[in-house]
Amino acid sequence: MSLQSKEIIESQKGDYQKAVKAREGLLRNQGLENKVILKDSTLKSLKAKLRQMNKRHLSVCASESRCISKSKKEEAGI
Repeated sequence: MSLQSKEIIESQKGDYQKAVKAREGLLRNQGLENKVILKDSTLKSLKAKLRQMNKRHLSVCASESRCISKSKKEEAGI
């Protein structure tokens, strides 16, 4: 994957992190307990999207490191 897609994924990941914190803050300000907050469907959805972004980010980084190590091997003549 290109560096641009990596930057986009990192940006989206940051956006979802901010959204999760904002939603948790909103629910806490309403005086809800942790049990109720954890059951909030919107919060669950945001956390699921955040997990997806984490997986995508990890796969891009792994792919990138494979490409780098492959090119280093080619340069070394292995």
